[in-house]
Amino acid sequence: MGKHSWIVAALCFWIAPALARGQESPAVQNLVAEVHQLRIAVERMGSIVPRMQITLQRLQLQEQRVTELSRQLMELRARLSAVTADQAREIPRLQELADRIRDAQDPTRRSLFQEQHDQAKSNLQRVTGMVQQLSTQEAELASLLRTEHSKLDELTEKLTTLERALEIK
Repeated sequence: MGKHSWIVAALCFWIAPALARGQESPAVQNLVAEVHQLRIAVERMGSIVPRMQITLQRLQLQEQRVTELSRQLMELRARLSAVTADQAREIPRLQELADRIRDAQDPTRRSLFQEQHDQAKSNLQRVTGMVQQLSTQEAELASLLRTEHSKLDELTEKLTTLERALEIK
């Protein structure tokens, strides 16, 4: 920006004596018009560049936020997958223990199978609760990620708009 200011000042210094003498030739008039346009462009840059810097910093912070939320969502989905697999393994085990209880002739063995069945049932309830909880967390986190991604897209669009505004017309 300092370079442009010097150019404008030099042109004004060069043109001022010609204007003072009243010699406004078409070339001088063209130069005055160009200096005026250059001054407007420099002023526009002076107001846009700080806004671009702020927007760029916000964009970088938003990218970090989206990256962190994406990582959290991936980890949560991995945990949900593991817990869902545990749940899927417990259902046949519970059925197998119920069959053993039904088929057991010895009351001691039946009592042992019943105890294992009760533990498996309790474990299935716990795992099912975890699946529900993790599924809810996943939906919330995915929604938050979509919202944060939209904010990132808005900042990207704002930065693009500012870049277009900087283009000298």
